[in-house]
Amino acid sequence: MKCFGCHSDIPPSLRFCPHCGFRLLDPAYEAASAEAARGKAPSRRVLRHLLIALGIVLLTSIPEIIHLLGLRLPLRTTPMVREAVQRAQANPAVIQMLGLPFQEGAPRGYTRRDDTGWGEALFWIPLRGTKAEGVP
Repeated sequence: MKCFGCHSDIPPSLRFCPHCGFRLLDPAYEAASAEAARGKAPSRRVLRHLLIALGIVLLTSIPEIIHLLGLRLPLRTTPMVREAVQRAQANPAVIQMLGLPFQEGAPRGYTRRDDTGWGEALFWIPLRGTKAEGVP
């Protein structure tokens, strides 16, 4: 009988390999496992992690993908509006005037992009904080 861990010859009466400590199995089960391992596809764990990574990449780039396809997005979900909100949340002057936490209202305006990649945006986003509300 061969050890799965170090591939050394082991007497069938032992339950553990004396060389590497690997637990030895029933020879019939061992033969079936070896046969299954030869044609085995990647493990489910690897596939699950790949699917999760792909999902994260796709979810974070949905607005860019939709813009590349030329579809219209609600203004709130465009990358430029999301960036503007993030900048406002990190701006000390906005935080001092509005207070934390603050919520964004429905943005108004437009964003455009042409075939060459050139884009422009004109929009405003009302923000409401604990101290005040406004359009930064």
